[in-house]
Amino acid sequence: MLIEIDKIKSSPFQPRLEFNLNRLKEAISKDGILIPLIVRKVDTHYELIDGERRWRIAKELGFKTVPCDVVEATDGRADDLIWELNEDRKSYEPKERAFRYRRFREQGMTYKAIAEKHHETPPIVRAYLGIFELPLKYQDLVWKKKIGIGIIQELLPLLNGKMEGSTFHQITEILDRTLTDEHFGLMEVRKELKKRNGKLREAGENLVQIIEPEIQIETPEDYEKAAQVLKQEAKKRREATLTEKEKREIRAEEERKSEDRKLNEQQRREEKKSKEEARIRKKAKEIRYEELIQDPEFLRQANEKIKAEEKKSILEQHKKEIQIHINKELNNRPKIYNCDYRDFLDRIENNSQDLLITDPPYSTDIEDIEEFANDWVIKALDKIKPTGRAFICIGAYPKELKAYLDVLSSQNKFILDNPLIWTYRNTLGQVPKMKYNLNYQVILHLYSERSRELDTKIINEMFSVQDVNAPDGRQGDRYHTWQKPIELARRLITHTTQEGDRIFDCFVGTGTFMLMGAKLGRKVMGCDNSKDILKIAEERGCEII
Repeated sequence: MLIEIDKIKSSPFQPRLEFNLNRLKEAISKDGILIPLIVRKVDTHYELIDGERRWRIAKELGFKTVPCDVVEATDGRADDLIWELNEDRKSYEPKERAFRYRRFREQGMTYKAIAEKHHETPPIVRAYLGIFELPLKYQDLVWKKKIGIGIIQELLPLLNGKMEGSTFHQITEILDRTLTDEHFGLMEVRKELKKRNGKLREAGENLVQIIEPEIQIETPEDYEKAAQVLKQEAKKRREATLTEKEKREIRAEEERKSEDRKLNEQQRREEKKSKEEARIRKKAKEIRYEELIQDPEFLRQANEKIKAEEKKSILEQHKKEIQIHINKELNNRPKIYNCDYRDFLDRIENNSQDLLITDPPYSTDIEDIEEFANDWVIKALDKIKPTGRAFICIGAYPKELKAYLDVLSSQNKFILDNPLIWTYRNTLGQVPKMKYNLNYQVILHLYSERSRELDTKIINEMFSVQDVNAPDGRQGDRYHTWQKPIELARRLITHTTQEGDRIFDCFVGTGTFMLMGAKLGRKVMGCDNSKDILKIAEERGCEII
C-alpha cells in the first residue's frame, strides 16, 4: 500500500548511526522504490522497521508517498526485526553494537542474556561495554577500528570502573603501544599482561608477608586469606587519604548497596515463592489433565473441537489465497446488479449478447418450476444474438427437466442440443436404499446454425459429459451449496466465445461464471437479488451495482 511519507517516522530502535545514501539514491532516482518499506502502525503514524535509507532518500527526492508493507509488531519484536534485517544487509560497526548492548544492560539484562540474544559470548559483550570505561580519546579510536575489540577483552580485568592511578597508566600505556608499534598485537598484549600480573602477584605476596608474617602462600586457602588481608590493607590506606566528608559519602554508599542487596534478596524470595506457586498450579493442571485424558468422551469432544478449528483456519486462509490470486488476475471487475431478473432483463437490448450462461434456482427452491421457467427463459433468449449460444444449468429432477424442455421446445430461435451432463466424483452421500444417489447435473445447451463453431481442441472436453470435481469445502473453494466449479465455467466460456464477446447471467449467485468470463477478457454483466450471496460475490472480486 502507498503511505504518505510525512506519516512515517524513524524507529527509536534503529541501531545504525550513519547512512550512506549516495549509491542507492542514484537507483531510486532512476527506477523509484522497487522494494516496499516495512512499517508498523504506532498511534497516528507509521514507524519504520526496514527501509530507513530508502525513506530518507525518498524525502530528499521529494516523494509524497512510498510503497509499504504494514506488519503488526510489539516494541520488542520491532526492535529484534530492525536489528536482524539490518545485520543481514551489512555487519554492524563496533559503536553500534556497543550502544545497543549498553541499552540492554541499562534495562537490567545480564551479560549472558544479552549474549544469547545476539549470538555472542558473555566476555565479548563485557568487552563492548568495557569500551565506555575508557577515556573518550580511546573510545573514539575503538569506534574507528584503530583498536580491536580483542584488545579490550584482554584489558577487562583492569577495566573495573576506576580508571585512576597505576591502572590508568597500565591501560593507556598498552593502548598507546598498540597504536604506535605495529608488532605489538593481541598476542603481545596477552604476554605483557601476564608479565605484569606476575609482578603484581609477587608484590602482593611480599606485602602479605609484611602485614601477616604467619601466612604461608601455598594452598588455595592461603591465597584466599592473603586476598582478604590485602583487601583490608587497601581499605585502611584508602581511608587514611580520605576527608571526613568523603568517608561519610562512602558509608552512605555502602548503606545504600546494603539496602539494595536486602531488596534484591527480598525480590528473589518473592520470585522463588511465585515460581513455586506456579509449579504447584501447573502440577494441579497436570493431575487434572491426566484425569481428563482417561475420559473417552472428553477426548472425543476435544479432538472434534481441535479439528474443527484447524479446518476452519485452513479453509479461511485458503479462501483468502484463492481470492487474492483471482483479484490479481482480473483487469476488469464483473459488474453485478442487485436486482430481480425481470428488471435486469429489461435493461438489456434484444439480440445484443453473445452468450447466456446461468444457473437459476432449482425446483427444490421454487414452488412452481413451470411458471418460473416460462417467466424468464424466452425473455433471456431474446437478448442473445442469432449467432450466439446459451447454457442453462438445471437440476436432474424429472419435473424440472420437463418444465425447461417444454419451454425451450416452444421457441424456434435456437436449436436445443442433447443435454450436457456435468458429473462429479468427489462427493459422497449415504448408501442408497431405494434410489441411486445423484452425482451429476444437467446443462441445457442452445445454438443456431449461424453460431460460431465450438473451440474444443482438448479431447476430454469435446464430449457431452463434462467430468469436473465439484467445489470442495474441504479445500476452501466452495462458497455455497449449488456453486459450479471454476474449471467448468472456463470450459463452457472458452468453447463458445472469444475475447471481447458479451456474456450475461441473470442468476449470478456468488459470481463464478462472471469472474471466469472477466478473467478471459469477455464483457460480462449479471444480476442477483440476494444480499448475502452478493456479499460473497463482492468478496470474490465482483463489483455490485
